Amino acid sequence: MKILSGLFDRMVMRRNGGNVSEQPFTGTCSASGDVTVKVLRGGKPVKGVRGTICGKAERGSFSGILNGIPAGGPYTVTLSAGKENFTVDDVLVGDVWVSGGQSNMQGSGNLSGAFANPPSTLRVYYMTNRWGTAKEPVTCPSIAKAPVHTTLCGLKKPNPSNWKNPIAKGTGPCISFLNEMQIATGVPQGLIACAHGGTTMEQWDPKRKKEGDESLYGAMLNRVLRNGGLVSGMIWYQGCSDAQTERIPLFEKRMKEFVKAVRRDFAFPDMPFVQVQIARLVNYPNGAPELWTALREIQRTLPSKLRNLLTVPTIDLELDDCIHLSGEGQQILGKRLAGAMQCLRGDDRAMLPIELGSIRSGTETKLAERQIIVRFKNVSGSLKADGRPSGFSIDRLGKEGAFRTEVKGDSVILHCPNAPIFSVGYGCGCNPYCNIHDEAGRSLPAFSMKNLPTTEFRAPYVTYPQISEPFFCEENLKNVHYKNTLAPKYTVQEQDSPYVILSDRSNYPGKTGFRFIRASYDVPETMELRLLFGYDGPVKLFCDGKEVFADPNGKNPIVTESHKLGVLWKKGVHEIVFALAMRNGNAWGVSLCIKRPGIKPTKWNLGNVSMPVEKRISR
Repeated sequence: MKILSGLFDRMVMRRNGGNVSEQPFTGTCSASGDVTVKVLRGGKPVKGVRGTICGKAERGSFSGILNGIPAGGPYTVTLSAGKENFTVDDVLVGDVWVSGGQSNMQGSGNLSGAFANPPSTLRVYYMTNRWGTAKEPVTCPSIAKAPVHTTLCGLKKPNPSNWKNPIAKGTGPCISFLNEMQIATGVPQGLIACAHGGTTMEQWDPKRKKEGDESLYGAMLNRVLRNGGLVSGMIWYQGCSDAQTERIPLFEKRMKEFVKAVRRDFAFPDMPFVQVQIARLVNYPNGAPELWTALREIQRTLPSKLRNLLTVPTIDLELDDCIHLSGEGQQILGKRLAGAMQCLRGDDRAMLPIELGSIRSGTETKLAERQIIVRFKNVSGSLKADGRPSGFSIDRLGKEGAFRTEVKGDSVILHCPNAPIFSVGYGCGCNPYCNIHDEAGRSLPAFSMKNLPTTEFRAPYVTYPQISEPFFCEENLKNVHYKNTLAPKYTVQEQDSPYVILSDRSNYPGKTGFRFIRASYDVPETMELRLLFGYDGPVKLFCDGKEVFADPNGKNPIVTESHKLGVLWKKGVHEIVFALAMRNGNAWGVSLCIKRPGIKPTKWNLGNVSMPVEKRISR
């Protein structure tokens, strides 16, 4: 007798819902008739299995199903047909998983951070098509039997010398995942390793199934079928190679097709599937921040579009090079994968990954600040941070837009300058620093910039202010007039914050006079507006050449929107000029934005209400 599929030394057979085996097997033999099975554990027969008819042999082949072997082991299994028999040793019954995707699932972390001393009941079906006790590196494409892996490695045939122990790299999340699953379930765990670094979703296309071992999908499917075709679920890390301009638009579609295909081909319509949200990228020439942000967002939202699928984040984990998670980080990832998988399997002790809940904003008038409150779901205990909480981005204010980030319960409160804030994100770009997690050590998910709910229409803070050279004189507001603003030379000083800061103020210590700060707006139709502004010195404000506001007592600090002034602007170009006293070089600047009162945003008028548009003018 010779086994073709479903029964090998040191393998793990998948248990069913009754916690026993139902393992299909096939092979070749000369005999005909019934196939019987004898199962031993510790040299003693397993009750209810010895002599059981489990299959049929005819016309040179045999097949059958091994039913009823209890979860656990190790077992010695002997099949018999006529005078022929076949024996396999050290067989376990438990859960069987498939791993797939790119190099972070293959394992590229430093081996110094590898999982130490894994139990003998954790097994891997290595790419040599042999089962063995789990050890790093789990996935070795250069020694794979399937030609697709050696071809992608640039080899004509398997080359074990390309992947020898000891080597510096090779740690992935799989052994940590198997260990956590064994702790949670109490049964042996097996993994069919299929990942390959540097691959794309196009290369994993299920349509290439017919290519068999010449394609990634075909090779993966053949490895599963060779082991009986029964799996418990799949873990997946893919996307780094897909964060490209031409691939991003297709990524979600390809992921949906892939998940549907593996569930169909593994004959498991609701198979649990846990994917990883891609980690960071450091100093890599082809890395585009907006593409990595976009791909993470697709991964974050995919669970709402595919049943029985969850995403776990890695944005907080350390790297061992510019793109690969550290060995220690991979162990943490393995635990997160296992926690999510247990949720999908209905374990009441497990918690769903943290999800983005709600975002709201408001103004604390007494504190002269704007607060953004981001609430999260599925938080274990309370949120925490190692050091100063970091990772949030606030539209034009950038990564450092919040002057204080507070974690409180299941929420993060961003304390910001009292300025219009239009969007907020977490873990944006290629290499953000993120350190917020819950008491179970689970990270917040990275999410792309989200527009904040708004109750009013506002134009952005002035972006292209024109700053004059100093107009030296006595700092008496009565002596400064609009005609004085026409004489000095102006330069455009592009801004990326709510404040127009006089960058050269320190060049004029002990000097008195005024700096003129000018902004121009194109108004598409007649409208009532409200100017919202702040300053940190004596100031006079001119609108279209007319004095409209003066404050001889202005002082530090600049408080955005501390003053409001209504104007009626007709269609055309309008000008605002601040005359700010220099205060011996100690005046920092002003702030300015424009609000259109009386119109509340609704789902019908968003994007359809005209607003003043700032013009970039230099003269």
